[in-house]
Amino acid sequence: MKVPKIFNNEVVHYALIFLAVLNVVGYVAAKAYECLLLFGVGYYAANTYIKNVGVSILAALFLSNFVFGCGRVTESFIENMKGSREHMSDAKMSAQKAAFSLMESLGKNKEKIKNKEGFFGRRTIEAMENAEEGTEEVMAAVKDISTAAEKGGAALEKVAEAEKELDADDDAKDVDDDKKKDEEKKD
Repeated sequence: MKVPKIFNNEVVHYALIFLAVLNVVGYVAAKAYECLLLFGVGYYAANTYIKNVGVSILAALFLSNFVFGCGRVTESFIENMKGSREHMSDAKMSAQKAAFSLMESLGKNKEKIKNKEGFFGRRTIEAMENAEEGTEEVMAAVKDISTAAEKGGAALEKVAEAEKELDADDDAKDVDDDKKKDEEKKD
């Protein structure tokens, strides 16, 4: 088959070989072995009829990438794969973080805000103060729980030490009992 002269050019020839090598490496890296097989079969089929390497490479690329879709780009953003529950929990966490940061800033600028009107009305300021008190109560409860956990950990260590002492005492008694039995057997 007669092909245009551009495909007989040496630079075009090596450029197409480079393109083919890039595609093969891409298929192997993506573990798309069926695409690699299609590329090889397409190249072989085109080369048997056309007898030109450049045209055969283009035919194989066209077959594997466009006809069978092996070169398609897929997005894999995790956020796109989340369901509605995950999106709602993310929104809830973001709102909680924003509320806590707002309460912190309100704690620092409480006097300035109390004198302002408009967005920060009486009800808003009271709600923020109640939330701040609730936050302080929660923080105190967390401290109490962590203190209790530390005490519980210390108590567990004491229990473990006592068990080791009891085991050691039991082992000593067992050794004494074994000696007595041996003496009785000898007599």
